[in-house]
Amino acid sequence: MKKLLPVTLLLLTLIGYAQGPQGQQEPIKNNWNCFGPRDKQPLEYATFGTAKCKESREVTGGITDATGKFDVEASPGNYNIQCLNISPINLIN
Repeated sequence: MKKLLPVTLLLLTLIGYAQGPQGQQEPIKNNWNCFGPRDKQPLEYATFGTAKCKESREVTGGITDATGKFDVEASPGNYNIQCLNISPINLIN
């Protein structure tokens, strides 16, 4: 009985380490599109930023292409993505 407790603790410790993170994960490349809120047209050369949900700090950003597309390379996780476009068209009536 006295030998069972140390063996059990050793096994639980090994199982705990086996379930932990396996090092830094490789970045994943994702393709996205930015569209206007009203006309659903692609936003040309809009700026975008991505931020981790829990940390709320910007991870990466850039500018969309002429068709509103952009690529983001980031480690797996949950992100907030925001597209901003400055337009000469007055959207406020």
